[in-house]
Amino acid sequence: MTTPQHPSTDQGGARAAEAPRAKQSRSGLGRHRPWVGARIPVWLPLLIATVSFATSTYTFFATNAAPDLALTMPVFVRVAQGPNLGNVAVAYLQPSFTNTGQSARVEVISGMTLRVQPASGGEAATFTWQEIGRFVPDTTTGGLFRLNYEYVSDAQPLLVSQGSPQTPVATLIDPAGWYFTPGAYKITLIANRQVNTAPLQRTIQITLTDASIAALNEQGGGTFLREDATQVK
Repeated sequence: MTTPQHPSTDQGGARAAEAPRAKQSRSGLGRHRPWVGARIPVWLPLLIATVSFATSTYTFFATNAAPDLALTMPVFVRVAQGPNLGNVAVAYLQPSFTNTGQSARVEVISGMTLRVQPASGGEAATFTWQEIGRFVPDTTTGGLFRLNYEYVSDAQPLLVSQGSPQTPVATLIDPAGWYFTPGAYKITLIANRQVNTAPLQRTIQITLTDASIAALNEQGGGTFLREDATQVK
């Protein structure tokens, strides 16, 4: 008599035989994972580290270097003179000091002088920085628009840093007895600084007519005139 075969035993045997293949297939995928990392060049991490070091070094020296300041001269100058001012001539101008570099250090403008040279020749006069002031509208003149000068402080060191430019209205006074006369004048501002000890200097030129001088000297002086300036290279 023939003994019947049970299909369940054959199906179970087939599942048992298939199981190792699935396990082997998963093991095969695991063996291929290191292939991804093997494609990264061995020199790339070294290159990244070198670039990072160079960038950090440049940033360190740039932010700790002496500040690089720019001096910008105004487009006009106000002048006054006469006995009413103590027999002196006065120049009012508003320069601008700006840190144009990447340095994080603070520069100090310790003093300013103004060299006024007649364009036609002759001896130059040296004006010294005495005060910081401001100009405010005169409300007592009715429909006329005039400005009055107001004292703010004595001359003092100016701190110039990144994002903090300085634009003072500087009042500079010449030695007693020197007056403006008709003609053109080259006006050079010289600013002394402490961190970078080389002085900053820029030159502008103004022209005073006979009518301008007459207005300056009227009634003993004291009235200031605004004169347009041109930049001199």
